[in-house]
Amino acid sequence: MQEPHPATTVRGLLSRNQFVALVGGIAALAIGLLVVIWTPGSLFVLRWALGSVFFFVGVSEVVEGFVIRRGADYWPLLLLRGATSAFAGALALTWPDITDLVLALIIGINLIIYGIIAIIISRQISKAFEAHSRNLWRGALALAIGIVLVAAPGRSVFVIAVVCGIYLIFFGVLLLVASYQLNKLKTGQSDMNRPKLPPD
Repeated sequence: MQEPHPATTVRGLLSRNQFVALVGGIAALAIGLLVVIWTPGSLFVLRWALGSVFFFVGVSEVVEGFVIRRGADYWPLLLLRGATSAFAGALALTWPDITDLVLALIIGINLIIYGIIAIIISRQISKAFEAHSRNLWRGALALAIGIVLVAAPGRSVFVIAVVCGIYLIFFGVLLLVASYQLNKLKTGQSDMNRPKLPPD
């Protein structure tokens, strides 16, 4: 069992940069709203939305894996998890004339792999740390959703898309809040560093 690497998650990295957090928050919020509003009637939007989400998550986790490689033994698992997610997202985005059944199977198999790896990672982190429970419940949830998608594809993929859309909205709001807080902090530090004029 080991201690998780200090806050080097992609959300943590994003939320330390005010401009990136602002742009990322607006983008995530816009995509999330688009998915929730348009998904039920369009396979094209569904394919684009789910593919984008999984590709972004995958690339983010690959970056995170490289960032923590000197401080966490489980970084190769994180790279593998990110690579499979990015591959699934790219496949969903580039497969011509993809059907909702094939899309559901791609996403479902990826979620099963994601869930298994997350559970393995959780077992390598001490139970005393929050990252243990976070990886455990994420893994269990991804595994359950993946099994449902593979066992009964059909319309279930649309439900998953809406869930992803809601998550993106939540994630976007968090980044916008972080951007606002960083801006306030930056303004406060600027005021503190400003030389004070002597009294008249």
